[in-house]
Amino acid sequence: RCFQTFYGRLLMGEVWEAAEAEDAQDLFLAEVKKKWPACFEDAEALEVYHRKLLLLDKTGIEHNMPRFEGEMLDLLIDHLCLGTRSLRELAKKSLGQGIKEQLDHQDLDLLNRACPDTMTLLAGRKLKVQYVGEEEPWVASLIQDFFGQSQTPALCYGRYPLVLKLLAPSQRPTQITRDLKNFWLGSYHEVKKELKRRYPKRAWPDDPETFVMPKR
Repeated sequence: RCFQTFYGRLLMGEVWEAAEAEDAQDLFLAEVKKKWPACFEDAEALEVYHRKLLLLDKTGIEHNMPRFEGEMLDLLIDHLCLGTRSLRELAKKSLGQGIKEQLDHQDLDLLNRACPDTMTLLAGRKLKVQYVGEEEPWVASLIQDFFGQSQTPALCYGRYPLVLKLLAPSQRPTQITRDLKNFWLGSYHEVKKELKRRYPKRAWPDDPETFVMPKR
């Protein structure tokens, strides 16, 4: 019980100086690995990074970016824990930033261009690209935000179309597609009939591919 009490205080950074430094660091690293990656607010950052690497590989984009597994993961954890003595202190750090610090400028530039965190539609709406939670990366926004756009927004220099969740004014998906042009030409007209009846004050053009939303 005494050891458990000491161990708990150690992890909270209360008795660090009283412990043997090397043993204390080992205990701390062991606890971080046990809770990994839940000890960070942006815990999904590593999964997002690995999903991006998978997309680069799928689309044949050459890169030398590491996968943080095994020894590479240990190195990342050591880097994040450097100068940190408690889980409370560690939680103030960003896992995503720690990953970026392991990449050189060229890698970061490639990652940002091929697999950006946000995507701006032609109408001006900026959307967050969701890399986790589904089988394919996706974005979601009101169907009107996609008016005037004929091509599906894509990652990896246009090689990998995003899944689009086109939302009704109720914020519920009314269509999910990776082929925006064919949606405008086909099932949009059936969707339009239903939604126009329920939301008559919204714009429902006959030709959404070329329609320009009026500025408010």
